[in-house]
Order: sequence, then structure tokens, then C-alpha cells
Amino acid sequence: MKYVNCEKLIKVSLPAIRVALASALTNKYGIGQDGIADRLGITQASVSKYLSRRYSGDIARLSAALGATTLIKGLAKEAASSNDYPAIQELINRYASGKLAISAAKKLFGAAAFE
Repeated sequence: MKYVNCEKLIKVSLPAIRVALASALTNKYGIGQDGIADRLGITQASVSKYLSRRYSGDIARLSAALGATTLIKGLAKEAASSNDYPAIQELINRYASGKLAISAAKKLFGAAAFE
């Protein structure tokens, strides 16, 4: 599987972050699917898909790698406590294109996936 950087971001990194956040917001903060959808800027159907684990193996592997990071934990805490949903969504988008997410993806999928 070969994607250029922006395709990898769209197809794997951003959904993986959303999966990790949806799980944290449900399990740690008890937020329902509609509340998660509002915070993440996605549909309730997407949240349902993420929470029921109906996504690709690549997303699952990256989500697992990112889910334990302090940055994801911090994003989840911010998302749970803030009503500024556009700001939360901007943080998520910045994280998805940030060094840590791309580095984790490169380790899992190989640097060639980003060339």
C-alpha cells in the first residue's frame, strides 16, 4: 500500500486519531456518540463505526499506537472539558499532520509509504 503524505493523512492518520479519541471520550469520560461527533466534527455514524471497530487494519494499528500517547490523552481531556469544538477540531487536525503521528505511522508502515 503506497500513499503520498496527504493521502496517508486523510486515509489513515486522521481516522486513527479519531478512533483513539472516540474510545477515550467514551471509556474515560462517558461521553455519548452524539457528543463525540460534535467534538470531533464528524457524524454520529462515523463515531459508531469507530467504536464498533469497523475500520481498516492500518487504522487499527495506528490508533493502538497513538492511543497510549500523552498527547492523545491530553486531547481527550481537552475535548471532554471544552465547548469550543472548532478549537478542538483544529488541534486534532494539527496533531494528525504533526511529527508524532507521522513518525508513528512511518514506524508501523515503513517510510516508503510516505514517499
